[in-house]
Amino acid sequence: MSEFRVLKIYWTKKQDSHWHERMYRFKIALPVTTQLSEVEERVMALDCSLLDRERFSTDSSDYNRVHIIKLPDTYAGAPDAEKLLADVEQEIARLRKLKKEKEDKAKAEKDKKLAEINAALEQWLAEPDFMDSKVLEASYDKVCLPYQMRNYYEEGDVKLIKKIRDRIDVEHEKIIEAWLESPKLTANYPGDWYIGEFCVSNSFPKKYRAKVLSVINKLRAEKEARDKKQELKAKKEKELEEKERLALITEWSASHGSDRLEMQLEQGYDGWPLYLHERLAHDFKIMGLELNLDEDADEYDELRNPQEEWLSYANVVAEELVRLEVFKDMKEAFSHLSFRKYCERDGYEEIKYSYLVLENYTPGRWFADKRRSYTVTFLLETEKIS
Repeated sequence: MSEFRVLKIYWTKKQDSHWHERMYRFKIALPVTTQLSEVEERVMALDCSLLDRERFSTDSSDYNRVHIIKLPDTYAGAPDAEKLLADVEQEIARLRKLKKEKEDKAKAEKDKKLAEINAALEQWLAEPDFMDSKVLEASYDKVCLPYQMRNYYEEGDVKLIKKIRDRIDVEHEKIIEAWLESPKLTANYPGDWYIGEFCVSNSFPKKYRAKVLSVINKLRAEKEARDKKQELKAKKEKELEEKERLALITEWSASHGSDRLEMQLEQGYDGWPLYLHERLAHDFKIMGLELNLDEDADEYDELRNPQEEWLSYANVVAEELVRLEVFKDMKEAFSHLSFRKYCERDGYEEIKYSYLVLENYTPGRWFADKRRSYTVTFLLETEKIS
């Protein structure tokens, strides 16, 4: 497939309403096999590296070299090829000058930055508390220092960098020696996390690598053994608690439980939800009460000035709690009782409910699992407010 060197020059006539509406094209076949004219020689000699490329041209394939340039000046008439080419050479010279100015400015900024970095590194290296330095305004952990500071000291002076690396190695060895005297697995150096991230990395001193890994593996094995022992202990305790709870439910159900509860126990269910409701109804055969499983009693507003009738009612409930051995005495029972109110709106009416609230209730004096305690509410009064 034939290739060409194509230069498209966009220019503007003074009376044109828009810039760069006109275009002049130089097109030279490659490779050159014939004698070129002087103008074509100048086109081939142009430095087109500063010009834009036209990837998809209408007059040539993608393999052709198509460059475009837009001249900034306007022309009174149609310029000839030599005039346009002279202006192109002048525009390329201007672009080359701008490029050099940008490069010089970037180099000056880079040199300034490197000077600042080297100065900061010198200050960092001179600080007594080297590993905790904040000179470079970077947040870093003692052990991760080489990694997190890489963006700074890899651009600095080579000799200065070597001093810093040597200093870091010395500080690392101090940290490792201190850890080996009293090794333990923690979230910090050199715990499990550092086996993959630091201990086997190039930053870790090789002479300590095998020893530290050996100690870590030993600590890990000991921890796994302890965890397994604790898991077995917790499993046995849970099995014992469930066995004691089932015995309690079975014993109570034999005398007071419903046929439904009996059938649940016979078919292998623990019967706890049904037992809880039946036991509550049996133990407190007084005013309307409910087991509060969904709402937190703390959301109710506490009543600070309860009526005498309600106080007498609380005495009856407290005496019943002591008789059932839920609490050891009246004082303890009263510490779990409180008067509270709850308001809700029903259309245009507001309904206020007054409750006696019993917190931390566990039926049957069964304290094996403290998480199985509940809040019981005794409805005292319902008042509609229009």
